[in-house]
Amino acid sequence: MQAGYAHLGDVGIALASIIIGPFAAVPAALGRARGCALGAFATYAPFTLVIKGVMGFVLGKFLVAKRFSVRNACLLLLMAAFMVGAYFLTDTLLYGVEAAIGSVVGNCVQGGLMLVGGMVILPLYCSLPERIRGKRK
Repeated sequence: MQAGYAHLGDVGIALASIIIGPFAAVPAALGRARGCALGAFATYAPFTLVIKGVMGFVLGKFLVAKRFSVRNACLLLLMAAFMVGAYFLTDTLLYGVEAAIGSVVGNCVQGGLMLVGGMVILPLYCSLPERIRGKRK
């Protein structure tokens, strides 16, 4: 059972999403699934491939390049909730409901880090000159 592990990878998904749009699904899915496969969570790799791919696509499609946006905060919160729910279903499938319940707190911490990190990194990205960051929404 994974129980969620927090690191800057989810913040990287938010950053890639604002830079390359829906195509962020590819590095999000492949990068995080590779991390699972090479680490101690190989059984999660196919699930992570799909979960993080969906997150990268949705964030890339709907994030807006603004210093602060309620839309971005809500979208990051929605994706964090999606991730927690998707890993709950994954843990239920792999290990049963009891184990899945035990992983919710760790996955919430992981989602919370993505939410906070995303709300920090997006304004920093938006403060870059347009010639560096390119034109986006």
